[in-house]
Amino acid sequence: MAGGGEPKETAVPDAVAVHPAWQRLEDLLNWYDQKSTSKNAVMTQIWIAVCVYLLLAYLKFISRIGNSLQQMIRLLQLNLFERRDLQALLRGDPVEPKISMLQTTLRFS
Repeated sequence: MAGGGEPKETAVPDAVAVHPAWQRLEDLLNWYDQKSTSKNAVMTQIWIAVCVYLLLAYLKFISRIGNSLQQMIRLLQLNLFERRDLQALLRGDPVEPKISMLQTTLRFS
């Protein structure tokens, strides 16, 4: 039909269909565009997340622990401001008691 007909629907072959993870990423980028966040800021956050994931995956590999990455992330979140040996934390070693300077100088008999 020439001119004036309904638009022709085109089917997307399965081989060309977008993977759901990429679709979610595209939806996220579109959402950030609507919120007037720069695309550069979004891409920076994505690269930081990828780098953190790769560092944690490498840490899991070299430490040879049986925890999942999700468990490791949770453990790191809970101990974020603790000053501990990272390998001891991942192994589950008990925390060494901290002795303050005041406790070492004030000893009552």
